[in-house]
Amino acid sequence: MKLTHRISTIVLAATTAVAFTACSGSDTGASSSASATGDVASSPASASTEASTSASAEASGGSASVSPEIQAVLSAVQAAEGHVGGKAYSIEKDVERWDIYVALDDRSVEVEIRADGSVGDTDEYGLEGRDRDALAKATVPLSDALSQALEKGGSLDEADIDMNGENVRWQVEVYVDGEKSTVYIPAM
Repeated sequence: MKLTHRISTIVLAATTAVAFTACSGSDTGASSSASATGDVASSPASASTEASTSASAEASGGSASVSPEIQAVLSAVQAAEGHVGGKAYSIEKDVERWDIYVALDDRSVEVEIRADGSVGDTDEYGLEGRDRDALAKATVPLSDALSQALEKGGSLDEADIDMNGENVRWQVEVYVDGEKSTVYIPAM
């Protein structure tokens, strides 16, 4: 059990570091929106982000085509959820870390996941009613929405749960070829 935990920690740290290295410096560019189905226009750069290893795919339980960006983001979400014991509903990418918000009961816990995969600072807030309502209706977890939004390449900027009337969706902002796009993934 301890060896499995150490291997998971090593894979988490390695994939997180790879993603930060490969995807840094994309915070400029014009904004555009993708369709409600989660499609983002393909680009030549997307093909280069499709590279992956089967070891990182196995760590997430996914297929062998998981990119380093997706693997690192999913590992960070999993680490934050595991640290708090709740359900992630928001993620923001910073230069050297991810800030992930995890709902637990009536609280929102902000968890910093550093580039090396370690857990940094945490802060607690009251969970806003709108987020609580959206999470209660959501059947698609944040990790699935992130995988869908990033499957064609690009790098993550941020993602949040969003309620539009009675419809719940994930709003995921990604950079593809330096251009920021918003991808909406149905959450129910």
